[in-house]
Amino acid sequence: MEARSWSARLGSIVLVSAAALGLACQAAFAGAAASGGAHITILADATRIPEIEAFEKAYPSIKVTIETYTNVGNDDNEQKFALYNKAGSGWPDVFFAGGYQLAWASGSAIDYTADIGSGVPAKTRAGFAKNALSVCEHGGKLVCLPGGIGQVVLWYNASLFRQWGYMPPTTWQQYEALSLRIAKEHPGYYTGLVGDVNTPSRYLWPSGCPTSTLLSPMTVRINLNAPTCTRVERMLSTLLAAKALSPIGLFDADAATQIGQKLVMTPGASWYGQFIFQADFKVPAGQMTATLPLHWAGEKPGTGAEGGDIWMVSRHTTGQSLVAAIKAVVFITTNRRVLTNNVTFPSYVPGQQPWLDKQGKNKYFADYAQVETAFKTAAREIRTDTNYPLYNPANIWSQTVTPALAQGASFETGWKAFGNELVQQARSYGYKVEH
Repeated sequence: MEARSWSARLGSIVLVSAAALGLACQAAFAGAAASGGAHITILADATRIPEIEAFEKAYPSIKVTIETYTNVGNDDNEQKFALYNKAGSGWPDVFFAGGYQLAWASGSAIDYTADIGSGVPAKTRAGFAKNALSVCEHGGKLVCLPGGIGQVVLWYNASLFRQWGYMPPTTWQQYEALSLRIAKEHPGYYTGLVGDVNTPSRYLWPSGCPTSTLLSPMTVRINLNAPTCTRVERMLSTLLAAKALSPIGLFDADAATQIGQKLVMTPGASWYGQFIFQADFKVPAGQMTATLPLHWAGEKPGTGAEGGDIWMVSRHTTGQSLVAAIKAVVFITTNRRVLTNNVTFPSYVPGQQPWLDKQGKNKYFADYAQVETAFKTAAREIRTDTNYPLYNPANIWSQTVTPALAQGASFETGWKAFGNELVQQARSYGYKVEH
C-alpha cells in the first residue's frame, strides 16, 4: 500500500487556527527575538533526561524544568492533559511521547500541539527520514519532530545458527519453516514472543494487516479477515502450537530467565541488540546479529516499527518561551552529539551514521557490518499504511490476546477478541469502520 499524506495517517485531528498560530509564531520570531531568559517545562520519560540536559548545557540562558513519567506508551498522559485543559493551565511547553500519543495530543478534545513549522528551517526538515517526518506533517503544518525509529529487523543467534547448520530466512514463509524445524530439532528454544504490546508491530504491521488504516479523518479500515491478516494469524497459531513462539511478553519479569538466551531468532526493533539481548537477556558478546527485515515472498519489502518517538510543543506557549521550546525540540532531534547517544536509531539522517558508529564500537555483535546494513535498509522500508488513530491497536493486543494466552485459551480466541475490541474501540471514538 502506498505512502499516504498525514491527512490519511492521523484521524480526528483538529489543529489550532493556522492564521492565529502563524501570527503567534511570527510574533515570537520577529526581530530575531531572543530566547535567552525564557523558562520552559519539558515532560518526558526518564530515559530522555540526558538529551534534555544536553540542551540545557548548550543553552544555559534558558531555564528548563524537567518533569518525568515512567512509560512512553502510557495513555494516562491523555487524562493528565485533559485535567490541564480543565484547569486552564499546567501544560508542559514540550512533550515527548510515543507515536500513538500524537493522535489524542493533536485531536480536538485535547488540542495540545502547536504548528512549529515557522521555527524549523526547510533545510532541517529535509534532513529527516521521509517516512518518519510524514507522521508529523499535516497540510503543510508541522505538529512535531520525530526523535528515533524502532525499525523491525530479523535478529538471530549467529553462533547457534553456525553450530546447527542453519541459514537465516529472508521471507516469512522461510521464517515459519525454520521455526518449526528449530522447535522439532531443538525443543526449548524459541523464535519469537507474542505476549507484549509490540507484537502487532513485529508481525501485523510488516504484513500490511489493516488494524488502523485511515481512509479519511474519521473512517478507518479494520479487517482481520483480510489475507494480509489471516496469513499472520495462521502462522502465529501454528508456531505457538509447535512451541516455537513464547506466549509471554518481551518485558515480562520472567522473560530473561524463561526465554533469554534461548531466543535463537526473532523479528524485533533495532534497539533489541543493546537493550534486550545484551542488557536484559545477558546473551554473551559475539553471538547476536541482525539481518534484513523479512518480507512475504513475491511482495515488495516492508517492515514495521516498535517504538518511534516524537517531540511536541504546546500551542499554549507564547513569546520567548515558544522560541525556546521549538529550539529545544530542534536541538534534541538534530544535534549529532545527542543523537549519537540516542536510545533508538535517529530519524534525522545526518545523525544516523554517528549513532551506528557508536553501536559498532560496542563490539557486542557477531557481524556488525551486517547489522548496520540491516538497520539502514529497514529504516527505509517501514510501511506507511499502518496509522496512528485515537485508539491504540498495540494496547488492545495486550488487553485481549496476551491475557487469553496467559489463561490457557487458544490463540484463535485471543485473535477474535482482538478484532472485536479493535472495532468497538474505533467506534467508541467516533470512527466509521469499513472492512
